[in-house]
Amino acid sequence: MESGTSFEKTILEIYQNCGTRAEFKKAFDRLDRQLDAKRNKKAVQLRSILMTESDAAKGAALEKTKNDIDQYLQQVDFWTQVAEPDVEGNLNYWKIDNWGERTFGSHGTLFVGAFCNSNNEMLFPVLLLCDEQGRYIAFTENDIVQALENVNDDDVRYFKPTDEELASYRNIYDTLVQEMLSKYQASSKPVMDYNKRKVENWADIQREQLNIQIAEMNAEIDELSAEATAAKDFLEKVDIRKKVDEKKKQLQKVQTSFHQKVSSIQEEAEREIAEFNQQFDIQPILLVNVVLKF
Repeated sequence: MESGTSFEKTILEIYQNCGTRAEFKKAFDRLDRQLDAKRNKKAVQLRSILMTESDAAKGAALEKTKNDIDQYLQQVDFWTQVAEPDVEGNLNYWKIDNWGERTFGSHGTLFVGAFCNSNNEMLFPVLLLCDEQGRYIAFTENDIVQALENVNDDDVRYFKPTDEELASYRNIYDTLVQEMLSKYQASSKPVMDYNKRKVENWADIQREQLNIQIAEMNAEIDELSAEATAAKDFLEKVDIRKKVDEKKKQLQKVQTSFHQKVSSIQEEAEREIAEFNQQFDIQPILLVNVVLKF
């Protein structure tokens, strides 16, 4: 089952819909087969991981995960101490001498602000570094933050950019929007991939349920046919064969609608995936609060 809640719901449905000992046995046998199928699938996946990955690879993966978590917690600690950028705020131009050459080995510009969707809702804060030619430099935010923490406040002052500088900043802005959009798409992809796998898993389960239903109907027909063969009384034999014919008609209906139901399941899954992914299809806005020339 996908969760404890769905498992409990299945048990409840069995008790609500079954009225005889045979019906209870049939329902629980079906549930056992479903659980066995899921356990076997997960066991194969786990066995594959355990058998194909070396101890060193497992250790390296765990260490990487630990480092990623530590870095994430450090970023959370830093950004929770920073006031959220003012969406309607003014753009400030600051200048700092010597810091760029000493820290990064060259002059350039640092843009500080927020990456937002079309509703001005902040998706994440940004620290964007460019060289003297306006080319984006992919320094990590952690490196930039550490460098900024060492800045002497007395070295920072306001400045009025020239027309040439303003034109350059506007050109850089378009490049930075694309860089941040790529970053946003890269960060969204694992979420979309996870949802896609979850929905596809749901579709697989629905198709599996249809196959199980057909298999159970075939088994019931075989069981009734065996009873008809073993029956000694003619009228009893005729009655059982009527049940067999009725079950075969029901099976034929299910088999006839099988492909249509499978197509409907696939269409619903694709629609769910598309609707979920739509939330990540944004018209981005880069709100810059500070331009720091160095």
